[in-house]
Amino acid sequence: MNPNIPHQHRCGGPAPRLDRLPYDVLDHIAEYLCRKPATGRACVSAMHLALVVPTTFAPCLHVVIRKLDPLPHVLRCDLRGYGGFHPKTEDVGLMIAVNYDGRAQMLLVLPLRDEHRLPAATVRDAQGRVRFAMPVSSKWSLLNVPLSQVRTKVSIVHGERISIVPPRCQRLSIRGSLGGSWSSVSIPSTLHELGLDSGSLSTTLIGARNNLVDQFPPHLRTLSIINAFQTSDPNRDTILTLLFEHATSTLTSITLRNDHAEVLPDRARVALAMLLQRLPSLSQLELQPCENVHGLDTVMAALPRSGLRKLALGLNLTNGSNDIDEDAWARFAASFPTTVRSLTMRFLGRRHDPPIVKARLLVLVPCLPLATHQLVLSTCSSRWDCDVSAVFPLAPTLRCFALSTSQMVKGKHLAPLLQRLPSSVTSIRAPHTPLGGTAAIMALVRHLPPTLVALDLTQCGLLLADLNKFILYGPGWPETMRELSLRDNGHRPINSISCEMPTMEVLCDTKLAPWVAKLPPSLRFLDVYRMAVSNGMAAGIVTRMVARHAVWRRLTMVVRAGYLTDEALTNLQSKVHVQVD
Repeated sequence: MNPNIPHQHRCGGPAPRLDRLPYDVLDHIAEYLCRKPATGRACVSAMHLALVVPTTFAPCLHVVIRKLDPLPHVLRCDLRGYGGFHPKTEDVGLMIAVNYDGRAQMLLVLPLRDEHRLPAATVRDAQGRVRFAMPVSSKWSLLNVPLSQVRTKVSIVHGERISIVPPRCQRLSIRGSLGGSWSSVSIPSTLHELGLDSGSLSTTLIGARNNLVDQFPPHLRTLSIINAFQTSDPNRDTILTLLFEHATSTLTSITLRNDHAEVLPDRARVALAMLLQRLPSLSQLELQPCENVHGLDTVMAALPRSGLRKLALGLNLTNGSNDIDEDAWARFAASFPTTVRSLTMRFLGRRHDPPIVKARLLVLVPCLPLATHQLVLSTCSSRWDCDVSAVFPLAPTLRCFALSTSQMVKGKHLAPLLQRLPSSVTSIRAPHTPLGGTAAIMALVRHLPPTLVALDLTQCGLLLADLNKFILYGPGWPETMRELSLRDNGHRPINSISCEMPTMEVLCDTKLAPWVAKLPPSLRFLDVYRMAVSNGMAAGIVTRMVARHAVWRRLTMVVRAGYLTDEALTNLQSKVHVQVD
């Protein structure tokens, strides 16, 4: 003990021992250890702590069981005893569902131990293969978890012979057709989240005893229906209507998505509108895609005018016809909420959209809700032009902006939108958008938000001249920028699969491009995968970056092997964490 420390400030006794820590303290330590790391399984560290002393066993493993989601892909295991399942090193930290002695059970794979309860040691045999020095004991490496303790997400997958639904689980995902087995699935009343996916709703739901409608969870908050119907199911409208009519008023999030057909048939639209009117805490609604807008105005009108956390819509602008009632589009446009926190809009079109599509866009786009925090825009219509971009509403408080287009949208037609981005934006993501060599890149250069933190221009067809414009014709890279992704730019055309390797003349070039010379020293992530990293570029980056001893504080730079010389790589590694893919 340091004699210079006053007696009144010294510890009153010995340091607390691990086996004497209170239960609540061990619970908090295990919670911290179960935070998902960058690599590896999330709960393995907490499981090792559980095996240190007897007093840490229960607190730590209770947290692990509370955090882990059981795996569905091993449900076919038929075991006559623990010895029928032989855990491997890669199984540690998993919770699996098995058929044990004729009944469904959950097993937690602990750090592997032998029959003497010692950690399983590995050795190399004569062929150099790694094997266990002693057989792994299933008795000491597997923990039977009571179903009543499992409250995480449980999945039922088509084809599995065991359908384990713990009586107190809070999240349930059903994937694939259950056939006539809906009556055998017991839906827990504790369920907060229900996901129905990949044909899990079928005609057998109608009239089945103890079906989903009769067992609808009384406290459900999140309902997700994604591709849950067969494409030709004639009762899709009826089933959705039944679900909406029996849904409880506790719902806060509804997601309806179908990649093969209209997501919301006619009768179901009326039922959904009535459901939305009795949901006082609704925060999120997603409908993708909507093949026509008839009746959608009643759905939008049932939403709160402001305060909605997220609204996501996918709209087919063509609908295969030119003579659709345009009044329906006007009613739909007038029914939108005023503001939402996050807005996702997908405009679906064709390579040769009819002229009526632009008229619909000009009616609809100005009436879209103002996204106060996040805006995600995706457009595939050949009729999207400067007139439409000029009337797209942008809130002065917008923070995150994401843009994606197809090759049917010309880059120059995005300029009126990009030049109006508010100064409050901190994140811009526009991957695979044809910006290079167009007026759109100049609009972005001249109006780059001053507090930008993240900029993603992956495969936008940018050449060296386009990157230099950020310095030569604009205010330059913001000092606040931490992430910059320029992956697949440079000498590769947009959406091109073939790629020519850069020549040694290019890689050995010692010139320093302006866009590199002005990179902010505070940059933390730079992705230049499939871009030539010349010796001059490497030297410029090293000059701009501040030396940091902690690796996690250094700039992480993603490059591709063969796109830089050994000299450039060695130079970069002096100050930069280089990730060679």
